[in-house]
Amino acid sequence: MSFGLAVRSLDVAGGVQRAGAAPWYRIDGQPIVVEGDPVEGHGQDAHGAPVMVEGEAWYRVAGLPVCREGHAASCGHATTGRRGFRLAALETSTYADLVPRQGTYFFGGAGMAGDYLANMLHALRATGIGNCALGNRHRWEIAPDWGDAPRRIVDAAIGVELLRRGEAPGMPMGIEDYGTSGGQFNLIGYSYGSLVAAQVAIKYARQHAGVVDHLVLIGCPISASFLTELQGDWRIRSLIVIDLVRYGDPIYAGMTYGELLLAVPTLNAQLGAGTGHFFYSEEGEAGNVRRRVLATYLHHRGLR
Repeated sequence: MSFGLAVRSLDVAGGVQRAGAAPWYRIDGQPIVVEGDPVEGHGQDAHGAPVMVEGEAWYRVAGLPVCREGHAASCGHATTGRRGFRLAALETSTYADLVPRQGTYFFGGAGMAGDYLANMLHALRATGIGNCALGNRHRWEIAPDWGDAPRRIVDAAIGVELLRRGEAPGMPMGIEDYGTSGGQFNLIGYSYGSLVAAQVAIKYARQHAGVVDHLVLIGCPISASFLTELQGDWRIRSLIVIDLVRYGDPIYAGMTYGELLLAVPTLNAQLGAGTGHFFYSEEGEAGNVRRRVLATYLHHRGLR
């Protein structure tokens, strides 16, 4: 059985929902309701100033359980919910005994493929960052059955905008893609892959109450609002942003969509040249040296 998520102004628990604790997470244009959010008064005594007192413990935003259809306010009224976004009703213990995810996972740029990825893993391991692997590209490619070149185009043209603004509700984290050994749980993403890493981090923190030791965003076109969300989630213990502007990259964390569109001609010129945005995907020994320097820096920042 599934239930619709409750949102401000459109849903009712005796009185209209007046959510405000997580204004950046919206459905149907309205902030979702979380436990503790107020409900408009609709009577006397318990109905005068009620708040939501029930929520899904396994699905959290800003560390607070999200409220869905059927959850109660302090006055006793159950809230309505949105039909277009629903949560499955799960037993309370579903994630209570979840084994924490561990290991270091690297997500490459649009298309999520390339010879440089194997060398990147080698560089990470050589510095002492253990249990490294590539993230599951097939889960996050927008057109996984297409050829390499079309996949890159679709990831860059559609995937970036889909993932850069905030948690993408319709795309599951895929917790089974990550192991349970290796000490820390680190997510490193480059270009399009940095948005994937951000999605995995926020979903693991919110849906599974899991801790990410280090989230590394390299050449990341993330929106300012989503970046703020990541910075504000205490379960993401360390957020490392590496802009490549000094190498001529027009992409930077916190940029607007308009700036992203204006950057396209420069990105096209840099593609294949190993410059600017593609500084770390350069093939050959020059690229290998750059990736070793990057890995050494990440080790210095605490990744193990």
